[in-house]
Amino acid sequence: MKNKCFKIIYVFLIIFGIFSVFFLLIHPLKKTVQYVHFNVKNKVYSETFDSKVEQDFEIVEDGTFRILFFLNYETTYDNLNIKMLDSDNNVIFDNQVEEYSASSMYFEFTPLDVGNYKLIIEDLDGDSLELITSKATKEASLKNDNSRTLKFVTYYRDNYYFYLWYPVFLFAFLFTIYPFIWGDMNEKK
Repeated sequence: MKNKCFKIIYVFLIIFGIFSVFFLLIHPLKKTVQYVHFNVKNKVYSETFDSKVEQDFEIVEDGTFRILFFLNYETTYDNLNIKMLDSDNNVIFDNQVEEYSASSMYFEFTPLDVGNYKLIIEDLDGDSLELITSKATKEASLKNDNSRTLKFVTYYRDNYYFYLWYPVFLFAFLFTIYPFIWGDMNEKK
């Protein structure tokens, strides 16, 4: 009776493992991946701009849903307007930040396709902006200065197949205990 119960559990685990493999192959889980729009080997600088900065950049991965850019953490910003536009000047997001004091700022939006986009950071009071910049890359540069770019990162989701190890481990475990479950109990020792 006890052995029959173990065999039922064993068969159930095999079926569960097979369905898990198919599910994870057809509908893989996602992980968030960063795409850095500046060369990390280059030095970064804190630069002061007039009240408006325009950054042109290219999104190279489908499904990009977040942008993060870096500010001078010692400065308190007030009445900032952050806007993102696509290549046809359609507004993707337009947010006004009343007061902010941190080293970075990020915004999420609906997933975007590959293409060219524009990020506009403007202080509505006319105050100067202190942002972190670096040497421009082929995907990103400031509108008025093609040799510089803001230090910023975009995020997208990518397939993550690491979880396939769990069913593989289950099959290895089941293969190991196979002789104990299906072995002949009347066998002579």
